[in-house]
Amino acid sequence: MGKITEFFKRKSIKTAFTTSMLICIISALLLSLSLSSICQWGQTRYYEKYQVQFGISDPEMVIGFDKTDENEQKGSISYQTPLNLMDYFTTTDRTIYNILGFFNVGVYPICFIFCIVATSILFYKRHMQKPLAILDHAYRKAGRVCADDGGVAAAGGY
Repeated sequence: MGKITEFFKRKSIKTAFTTSMLICIISALLLSLSLSSICQWGQTRYYEKYQVQFGISDPEMVIGFDKTDENEQKGSISYQTPLNLMDYFTTTDRTIYNILGFFNVGVYPICFIFCIVATSILFYKRHMQKPLAILDHAYRKAGRVCADDGGVAAAGGY
Protein backbone atom coordinates (compact mmCIF):
# COMPACT_ATOMS: atom_id res chain seq x y z
CA MET A 1 0.00 0.00 0.00
CA GLY A 2 2.93 2.31 0.60
CA LYS A 3 4.02 2.14 -3.03
CA ILE A 4 0.62 3.25 -4.23
CA THR A 5 0.58 6.18 -1.80
CA GLU A 6 4.09 7.22 -2.85
CA PHE A 7 3.06 6.97 -6.51
CA PHE A 8 0.27 9.49 -5.96
CA LYS A 9 2.39 11.80 -3.79
CA ARG A 10 5.08 12.16 -6.45
CA LYS A 11 2.61 13.10 -9.22
CA SER A 12 1.41 16.57 -10.11
CA ILE A 13 -2.06 17.62 -9.07
CA LYS A 14 -3.30 17.36 -12.65
CA THR A 15 -1.99 13.80 -13.04
CA ALA A 16 -3.31 12.77 -9.64
CA PHE A 17 -6.74 14.23 -10.45
CA THR A 18 -6.87 12.47 -13.83
CA THR A 19 -5.85 9.17 -12.26
CA SER A 20 -8.39 9.59 -9.47
CA MET A 21 -11.19 10.31 -11.93
CA LEU A 22 -10.30 7.30 -14.09
CA ILE A 23 -10.40 5.09 -11.02
CA CYS A 24 -13.72 6.72 -10.11
CA ILE A 25 -15.25 6.01 -13.51
CA ILE A 26 -14.09 2.39 -13.55
CA SER A 27 -15.27 1.73 -9.99
CA ALA A 28 -18.64 3.41 -10.64
CA LEU A 29 -19.12 1.34 -13.77
CA LEU A 30 -18.26 -1.92 -12.00
CA LEU A 31 -20.44 -1.08 -9.00
CA SER A 32 -23.41 -0.09 -11.14
CA LEU A 33 -23.10 -3.17 -13.36
CA SER A 34 -22.99 -5.49 -10.36
CA LEU A 35 -25.98 -3.82 -8.66
CA SER A 36 -27.90 -3.78 -11.93
CA SER A 37 -27.30 -7.47 -12.46
CA ILE A 38 -28.55 -8.18 -8.92
CA CYS A 39 -31.75 -6.24 -9.67
CA GLN A 40 -32.18 -8.04 -12.97
CA TRP A 41 -31.64 -11.39 -11.25
CA GLY A 42 -34.38 -10.48 -8.74
CA GLN A 43 -36.78 -9.59 -11.53
CA THR A 44 -36.04 -12.86 -13.29
CA ARG A 45 -36.75 -14.81 -10.11
CA TYR A 46 -40.20 -13.22 -9.78
CA TYR A 47 -41.00 -13.76 -13.45
CA GLU A 48 -39.84 -17.39 -13.41
CA LYS A 49 -41.96 -18.06 -10.31
CA TYR A 50 -45.06 -17.19 -12.29
CA GLN A 51 -43.84 -19.01 -15.41
CA VAL A 52 -43.57 -22.21 -13.40
CA GLN A 53 -46.92 -21.59 -11.71
CA PHE A 54 -48.75 -21.18 -15.01
CA GLY A 55 -46.61 -23.65 -16.96
CA ILE A 56 -45.71 -21.15 -19.65
CA SER A 57 -42.46 -21.30 -21.54
CA ASP A 58 -40.82 -18.57 -23.56
CA PRO A 59 -42.43 -17.58 -26.85
CA GLU A 60 -41.80 -20.32 -29.32
CA MET A 61 -41.53 -20.01 -33.07
CA VAL A 62 -43.77 -22.34 -35.03
CA ILE A 63 -43.14 -22.76 -38.74
CA GLY A 64 -46.09 -23.69 -40.88
CA PHE A 65 -46.21 -24.23 -44.61
CA ASP A 66 -48.77 -22.85 -47.01
CA LYS A 67 -49.14 -25.12 -49.99
CA THR A 68 -50.15 -23.37 -53.17
CA ASP A 69 -49.02 -26.13 -55.50
CA GLU A 70 -48.25 -29.71 -54.77
CA ASN A 71 -44.59 -29.30 -55.66
CA GLU A 72 -44.08 -25.84 -54.17
CA GLN A 73 -43.98 -24.99 -50.47
CA LYS A 74 -43.96 -21.44 -49.17
CA GLY A 75 -43.07 -21.11 -45.54
CA SER A 76 -44.97 -18.79 -43.29
CA ILE A 77 -43.75 -18.15 -39.79
CA SER A 78 -46.17 -17.70 -36.96
CA TYR A 79 -45.40 -17.04 -33.33
CA GLN A 80 -47.17 -18.34 -30.28
CA THR A 81 -47.10 -15.69 -27.60
CA PRO A 82 -47.76 -16.62 -24.00
CA LEU A 83 -50.08 -14.88 -21.61
CA ASN A 84 -48.99 -11.59 -20.15
CA LEU A 85 -47.78 -12.85 -16.79
CA MET A 86 -47.71 -9.35 -15.29
CA ASP A 87 -51.53 -9.49 -15.22
CA TYR A 88 -51.36 -12.40 -12.79
CA PHE A 89 -48.77 -10.95 -10.38
CA THR A 90 -50.00 -10.17 -6.90
CA THR A 91 -49.91 -6.51 -5.90
CA THR A 92 -46.84 -7.00 -3.72
CA ASP A 93 -44.98 -9.00 -6.36
CA ARG A 94 -45.81 -6.44 -9.06
CA THR A 95 -44.60 -3.59 -6.82
CA ILE A 96 -41.32 -5.36 -6.01
CA TYR A 97 -40.86 -6.30 -9.68
CA ASN A 98 -41.37 -2.67 -10.75
CA ILE A 99 -39.08 -1.33 -8.02
CA LEU A 100 -36.36 -3.75 -9.10
CA GLY A 101 -36.88 -2.57 -12.69
CA PHE A 102 -36.54 1.06 -11.59
CA PHE A 103 -33.35 0.32 -9.66
CA ASN A 104 -32.05 -1.69 -12.61
CA VAL A 105 -31.93 1.55 -14.58
CA GLY A 106 -31.58 4.09 -11.74
CA VAL A 107 -28.54 2.46 -10.17
CA TYR A 108 -26.23 3.91 -12.86
CA PRO A 109 -26.62 7.62 -12.03
CA ILE A 110 -26.75 6.87 -8.29
CA CYS A 111 -23.45 4.96 -8.43
CA PHE A 112 -21.75 7.59 -10.57
CA ILE A 113 -22.84 10.44 -8.30
CA PHE A 114 -21.73 8.50 -5.20
CA CYS A 115 -18.33 7.69 -6.72
CA ILE A 116 -17.75 11.25 -7.92
CA VAL A 117 -18.53 12.67 -4.46
CA ALA A 118 -16.32 10.07 -2.74
CA THR A 119 -13.47 10.71 -5.19
CA SER A 120 -13.76 14.48 -4.72
CA ILE A 121 -13.61 14.17 -0.95
CA LEU A 122 -10.65 11.78 -1.07
CA PHE A 123 -8.82 13.98 -3.60
CA TYR A 124 -9.33 17.04 -1.41
CA LYS A 125 -8.17 15.23 1.73
CA ARG A 126 -5.07 13.71 0.10
CA HIS A 127 -3.90 16.43 -2.29
CA MET A 128 -5.51 19.78 -1.55
CA GLN A 129 -6.08 20.06 2.19
CA LYS A 130 -2.43 20.55 3.21
CA PRO A 131 -1.52 23.14 0.50
CA LEU A 132 -4.72 25.09 1.16
CA ALA A 133 -4.01 25.08 4.89
CA ILE A 134 -0.51 26.50 4.21
CA LEU A 135 -1.98 29.21 1.97
CA ASP A 136 -4.64 30.04 4.56
CA HIS A 137 -1.99 30.28 7.28
CA ALA A 138 0.15 32.58 5.10
CA TYR A 139 -2.88 34.76 4.29
CA ARG A 140 -3.74 35.14 7.97
CA LYS A 141 -0.12 35.91 8.85
CA ALA A 142 0.04 38.52 6.07
CA GLY A 143 -3.22 40.02 7.34
CA ARG A 144 -1.77 40.39 10.83
CA VAL A 145 1.40 42.02 9.42
CA CYS A 146 -0.72 44.48 7.43
CA ALA A 147 -2.76 45.29 10.51
CA ASP A 148 0.40 45.96 12.50
CA ASP A 149 1.72 48.31 9.79
CA GLY A 150 -1.47 50.32 9.82
CA GLY A 151 -2.65 49.05 6.48
CA VAL A 152 0.31 50.46 4.52
CA ALA A 153 1.33 47.07 3.13
CA ALA A 154 -2.24 46.29 2.15
CA ALA A 155 -2.44 49.52 0.14
CA GLY A 156 0.63 48.60 -1.89
CA GLY A 157 3.18 50.41 0.27
CA TYR A 158 2.49 53.90 -1.09
